[in-house]
Amino acid sequence: MKISEIIKDLLISHDNVVLPGLGRFETKYKSAEINRTDGKIQPPTKSITFNIKEKEDDEIILTHLMSETGLPEVEAKKQINDFVKATESKLKMKGNVTFAGIGILYSDDKYNIGLKEKQEESLLQDNYGMTTIGIPKKNATTDDKKTDTSKKPKRTKSGQIFKRILIAVPFIVLFVLFAIFYKQIFNFTNNLSEQLFNKSIDTTTTNTFEIDTITNNNTNTNIDTVTHVKIDTTINNNIDTTNTENTTNTDSKIIEDANINEVTDIDLGKSYKKYYFVVGSYKKYANATAQVEILTKEGYSPEILTNNKPWNRVVLGGYDEISDAIKDHDKYVKTHDRTKIWLLRNE
Repeated sequence: MKISEIIKDLLISHDNVVLPGLGRFETKYKSAEINRTDGKIQPPTKSITFNIKEKEDDEIILTHLMSETGLPEVEAKKQINDFVKATESKLKMKGNVTFAGIGILYSDDKYNIGLKEKQEESLLQDNYGMTTIGIPKKNATTDDKKTDTSKKPKRTKSGQIFKRILIAVPFIVLFVLFAIFYKQIFNFTNNLSEQLFNKSIDTTTTNTFEIDTITNNNTNTNIDTVTHVKIDTTINNNIDTTNTENTTNTDSKIIEDANINEVTDIDLGKSYKKYYFVVGSYKKYANATAQVEILTKEGYSPEILTNNKPWNRVVLGGYDEISDAIKDHDKYVKTHDRTKIWLLRNE
């Protein structure tokens, strides 16, 4: 089987094919287009170029040759090397080598190699069976052309002016309405602001008046009521603050007792849990997925957090309670490196 035929077959299923030591055939998708010169529609295809900078063997040709012919690797490599040497020799002597169905490989005086594309058939799998389609042309007579020309409406200056007036009218109307009602809108806004301000002053005055009345009349009932309200408010405020502080102190104590040295606070958002243990960070998502599969087999419920690009964080959790998080942490560090796990806390 000829190496040039193998390259052509591989370019149908691959974007790039390296001819070892010589360069790489590279393909690029070319969308369908209309050739207005000859009135034909060209189907989508692949355009082919040759890159002499990419010479390192990707073994695509070797693998295909061994698969198709059953040759051992040593003999297959020898065939490829002989073909490359023969191609280089022809380029130096004749200046060009034809690759059937691909094009002509040529070199200039400075041995710069290029490719003149000449596809006999498209190398794009998606357009298999599609051919160039001709667009039928309408034969218009001289009389038809004259008739069509006469039917075209002539643009007059008056028509253009009228069109501009129609466009400008809505803007003029809006401007006039704004000018008319500007003072009313301004006065309404001022009145609304004054009413709100006066209402707040009235409220403050009323509260002060009640307090003064209580003080002057020495009415025990009124004084007890007011005092009771103030005490209740103070107690509730103290309780709320104490609960928050106690919760924070308790979490910190649990984290300290668990010997977790590294804690990072990040605002992940309300849709995320409170705690996560990060056990790996990867730039490639595939590597993060591989670790998730391993941890899943070990009985954990890992996730991947992608909100800190370019890193994909593999985490245990999330957890709403720090105590639940510590259980998985203690289990994990028994069989894994303690220094490679840290706590991420959602603020």
